[in-house]
Order: sequence, then C-alpha cells, then structure tokens
Amino acid sequence: MLMISDTLTGKDAVKWGLADSSYPEEELLDRGKDLAHKIAKKSPVVLNAAIAQLQYSRTDKFNR
Repeated sequence: MLMISDTLTGKDAVKWGLADSSYPEEELLDRGKDLAHKIAKKSPVVLNAAIAQLQYSRTDKFNR
C-alpha cells in the first residue's frame, strides 16, 4: 500500500484482515469513546504490561 500510494477503505481493511471492524463516520466518535471506556476499566498493571510487550516487539532483540 505504501509503495503504490493507494488509499484503503475501512471495509477493505476489514476484508484483508488489517482491521477488526469498520464504522460509518457518524459513528466513529461514539465507538471510539466506547473503546476508551473499555480500556479505562482494565487494570493499570495489565495495560502497562501490554504496552511494554508492544514496545519490546518493535526492538531488534525481538526480531532476531
């Protein structure tokens, strides 16, 4: 996608497995708030561990 500069619709992203879901523009803010509330209810310890894992996966140590 980067090399050919094509845009990708939300529906295409879902179809190709790049996204879990796609919503109409008028629903995005409400869906985003719902997701933010769901994340906010999680344990800070668990969230920090998930963030640390994501950061580690971006390092060279993970990719060797």
